[in-house]
Amino acid sequence: PLVRNLTGAVIGMVHIMLPFMVLPMYATMRAIDRRLLVAGQMLGARPASAFARIYLPLSLPGVYAGAVVVLMLSLGFFVTPAVLGSPKETLLSQLIVSRALQVLDLRLAGTMAVVLLLAALVVLAIFSKLVKPDAAYRAGVER
Repeated sequence: PLVRNLTGAVIGMVHIMLPFMVLPMYATMRAIDRRLLVAGQMLGARPASAFARIYLPLSLPGVYAGAVVVLMLSLGFFVTPAVLGSPKETLLSQLIVSRALQVLDLRLAGTMAVVLLLAALVVLAIFSKLVKPDAAYRAGVER
């Protein structure tokens, strides 16, 4: 039931991309000094409040890094959606390849590739404005 539909393709992509999201998050979270949470609790914060105000903001650079890695890898994803997905529901990378190799419409394939590249650059610019890694390090993350 998970073959030749969008649900199966999405589950397959998530299965493959999950380590690329988890590993940057783990590296960032492991570097956070646990004494900051203890200090927050000693100053009167409840454990949930200390987590939300101290640990979560310090772990956001890892979330952003994982999101960027997954996004960039997902943009060129071709094999898994081609195997698990249906011809009715294609991703942009599949559409570019089919236009270039099967239909031989190189102008449209090139235009779609440039649009995909520009969209990726816009997303990277937005992510670079959102995350300031130096601020996280100044707030208490061990180097």
